[in-house]
Amino acid sequence: IRKTFDVREGLTRATLVTTGMGAYLVRVNGRNAAPDRLFLPTDTEQTVRTEFDAREVAGLLRTGENRLDFD
Repeated sequence: IRKTFDVREGLTRATLVTTGMGAYLVRVNGRNAAPDRLFLPTDTEQTVRTEFDAREVAGLLRTGENRLDFD
């Protein structure tokens, strides 16, 4: 999944919240949004619960057009 979006000048905080059934990699403008973990989320029993991950990503964004990649 690829998504482009615009950011206005003055952005100070941005939280990316993701979830999925299985492992995935999230990149913001080509940079890994979770460099401390290769794939998100961790293994879970999906019939019992689905985990989510929240990351502060303001440092990965720039004024103007930005891109989110989910693989």
